[in-house]
Amino acid sequence: MKFWIKILCAVFLIAGLAACVKSNRDYGRHISSIELKDKVRIPEGYARVFMQNGKPSAGANLFQHYCEIEVNDLSDGNHYLKPDTFKVLNISHGITGNELTGFPAGLFGCADNTYYETYFELSSHKRQKIRKMVCREGFDGCSGHFADTGQIRKTLGKYFIVK
Repeated sequence: MKFWIKILCAVFLIAGLAACVKSNRDYGRHISSIELKDKVRIPEGYARVFMQNGKPSAGANLFQHYCEIEVNDLSDGNHYLKPDTFKVLNISHGITGNELTGFPAGLFGCADNTYYETYFELSSHKRQKIRKMVCREGFDGCSGHFADTGQIRKTLGKYFIVK
């Protein structure tokens, strides 16, 4: 019995130490503003534009890193995000099991897809009606990670300067 208690204590000690290891990834925590350099069209019938591999689109491959920028109103096809500087008011992170509903991941184990999301609350210098920007990537199971600043820069491409 004492043998199993020692083994169990060793496992908890190793797990606790592993949790304390500091990652060298910044996960976007140091981003203070995002500057849009060129206008980006919001597709007709959408209230958001996806950015993936440095290009805007109406959709994204959920298993490659992408960011979506959400606005307040549906586009009639002539709605654009205009060049502006967006101040980052708040950054938070979450892990969901469904990127549309935000249902938490891991409630029923790690067999399903998980989405590692970084939420940016933005304020527009020119008062554009931006709701938020969410950068995410889907993973098979619970083996993912949040995007770092370098990944976010690559995702937003030449359209944005991340500061």
